[in-house]
Amino acid sequence: MSKYALAHLSHSALTVALRESVRDTRAATALMLAHIAEFDARQLYVPAAHPSMCSYLVHVLGFGEQAALKRLRAARTAREFPSIFTAVAEGRLHLSGIVLLAPHLAPVNAGELIAAADGKSKAQIEQMLRRTETGSSAGALALIDAVATTTCSDPSLSPGTVEATQISPEASTVVGAADPASVAEERFELRFKISREAHDLMLYAKALLGHAVPNGDPGAVFERAMTALVRQLEKRKFGATDRPRQRRAAKSRHHVPAAVKRAVWERDQGRCTFVSDDGKRCPACTLLEWDHISGFARGATATVGEIRLRCRTHNQYAAELMYGTEFMRHKREQARAAAAKRRAARTKKVAGASLASMVFPAPTSPADAPPAQPSPGTVVMNVEATSEEDEEVVRWLRMFGYSKEVARSVVNACGPRISPESRRLECLLELRSRQERPSPAVA
Repeated sequence: MSKYALAHLSHSALTVALRESVRDTRAATALMLAHIAEFDARQLYVPAAHPSMCSYLVHVLGFGEQAALKRLRAARTAREFPSIFTAVAEGRLHLSGIVLLAPHLAPVNAGELIAAADGKSKAQIEQMLRRTETGSSAGALALIDAVATTTCSDPSLSPGTVEATQISPEASTVVGAADPASVAEERFELRFKISREAHDLMLYAKALLGHAVPNGDPGAVFERAMTALVRQLEKRKFGATDRPRQRRAAKSRHHVPAAVKRAVWERDQGRCTFVSDDGKRCPACTLLEWDHISGFARGATATVGEIRLRCRTHNQYAAELMYGTEFMRHKREQARAAAAKRRAARTKKVAGASLASMVFPAPTSPADAPPAQPSPGTVVMNVEATSEEDEEVVRWLRMFGYSKEVARSVVNACGPRISPESRRLECLLELRSRQERPSPAVA
């Protein structure tokens, strides 16, 4: 007799057995989350030829996409707040509740929120969060799948923000179909929201396709738009073209010629080439990068035999194996610091431009345009700046089109100030009092 045939059990025995199985399942779920969290923290999915933990859960452990995303989200949250493991094992908190709580949890309120969610359903937890955090964003209280998807993206899985439902051939209909064969083809229904601009573009495209798509079928318009977009992206990504030009010499070793990109993309079938020790190939088809097999830093050149496709995860993994984990960590820190410095410089430049626009409003007519040269009576001193702070202010003024002589003259006339910001403002006010204007050709 099969162990799943339970007709022989009495009502009381079945009740006891059901409760015991649920209790065992909860304990097993908590233990599973702990294993997922530790496996994820060690990134053991990388040598197993997967770009993310989500991919490993789906392709190796057999979870559905949304189930994998939910469990990974819950495991990462429980690793950060270990009391969740006990709450799950004792049946006081479920996976959906963990995902709802995750965006709100912090060290100062974790204990209180977890205790408040004790024994509550998903709807009750949503209501609790709305009461305790009024004004919270809709995304924080979204459905479980939406929260999990936006938190844990997986390049090997389809996007979770678009719902795709396959329509059976019997239920599908094609407007204006001339033959039954076209009705039997695979059809999918997509549901997603678009902006007003995208909606207007769709209507405009339907108008332009009036002859090609007389019935204005949105599906046909969407298919043509996707076809054109894919061709454009293929051309930009790996130089796809029907008329390849003769290969020219690369300007630098960093440049991968289009002919090499096309050959490598076709050879590697647009997929990460990493293979695990047991012979399984990484399934990632997005976030792909051009990887030098022998190492770019070791003098590798951009040839078909030297370039391969790797997802970002396995490209970094290969670099760590080749150059060392600490070396790559230091390089990544340097890159982040450089990016932060560039962002700060852009912010500083935008702020300076805004300040200059407040001090010197744009002319309203050609007659009001500022002169390119100093006005009569203005004394311009060709005085060298005496400190690095002076030079910094001079460079800042020159970004707005002032000559070096005028900028240095104003800096020396203003003298030092308490802060660089106040000194810049003083310089702009001095320029305004002198009626100095930047050259229209430069500004």
